[in-house]
Amino acid sequence: MNSSVFDQIKQTPGSEDNASKPKAYMNFVLFDDQFNMVSSNSGNRQVQASPGALQTLAVSAMTIKSTGFIYIYVSNESGQDVYFDNLVVNHISGPLLEETHYYPYGLTMAGISSHALMKQDNPSSTMGLNWIRL
Repeated sequence: MNSSVFDQIKQTPGSEDNASKPKAYMNFVLFDDQFNMVSSNSGNRQVQASPGALQTLAVSAMTIKSTGFIYIYVSNESGQDVYFDNLVVNHISGPLLEETHYYPYGLTMAGISSHALMKQDNPSSTMGLNWIRL
């Protein structure tokens, strides 16, 4: 990540940059599959001006609408010590929309399911093994 991306983070809506506070941030950047920054899901939270007090730098729940990568890090640009403890990320996944299986050399496999076995006319119940005769 270069400095131009960091400058873009500071300019995104919801980002904080107050001169009366220490320049210490919790930053979060979302990149799509092609490593382009998604500014709607990127930003930062600046620490408060009250030294020695516990603070919560929280980001409200956000919906990420495309696949990609999120990069979360803390930074301190001020001359004073700022300590970040207990960074917690809660990930709640949505329903699985698609699953794709591949052959070893990259070709896509047709849908894999066991529903075709239920359409057999002659399941073998010989000796209670319940094998399926093809």
